[in-house]
Amino acid sequence: MSEQLRQALALIALLSAEDRRTLVALLSDRPPPGHAASPKTRVRNALLIGCWAEFFPDRSPYDAAQEIATAWRRYAADAWPRDRLMSLESCPAKYAGAVRSWLWALQVESPGPLSAERIRKIIGQVELTNRKDHRRHR
Repeated sequence: MSEQLRQALALIALLSAEDRRTLVALLSDRPPPGHAASPKTRVRNALLIGCWAEFFPDRSPYDAAQEIATAWRRYAADAWPRDRLMSLESCPAKYAGAVRSWLWALQVESPGPLSAERIRKIIGQVELTNRKDHRRHR
């Protein structure tokens, strides 16, 4: 262990329990206790939940997260490099009604796909109502 790390750990040990939780949250890209998530994070999370509700309503959060993560990773590597050059203001019309429209919005709000585990944690915080009938009740 380096001397700098040893000194940093000694300073952390002096922090209150609340300050240590805040530090952990900041280092792990979560809002500190008692603080709301950033607007961009809230939008990204809402988009992920919307994508689940729209395209995978009968899937568990685990299965939906796997599908979304795979599709997002592929989109980010394949179509996004071209799409972002066209416009960041409006989604390409060819994606209307398709999962790629949600992936386009996710890339605009949060460049770089999240892992399936991170997506599962986000969408797992909500429960879809009438999961099997979701598409019929629009």
